[in-house]
Amino acid sequence: PLPLIPYYSWANRGPATMRVWLPRAEA
Repeated sequence: PLPLIPYYSWANRGPATMRVWLPRAEA
């Protein structure tokens, strides 16, 4: 089960994560 995080939350992690709001971008 992969936790889905809103794209605006991904923005805090990095610019690339904004494009893919799936945990895949975490790696």
